[in-house]
Amino acid sequence: KQLDEKHSHYMVITRLFDVARENAFKSSDAIVEYLTKNNFPPLETVSEFIVYDTHMELDKGWI
Repeated sequence: KQLDEKHSHYMVITRLFDVARENAFKSSDAIVEYLTKNNFPPLETVSEFIVYDTHMELDKGWI
């Protein structure tokens, strides 16, 4: 089946726990490189960092 590139979009979310900021950027760069090599270059990237999480129970099932 052929993807309809004009009418589709995708989103990749990664959630890393207990890693340094530098390692998070390395992971993000590797994902962008992989996607680009496989004809899914990102149109936009957004990075967010949480220094202290007061509601870690909300992450159950994600991490």
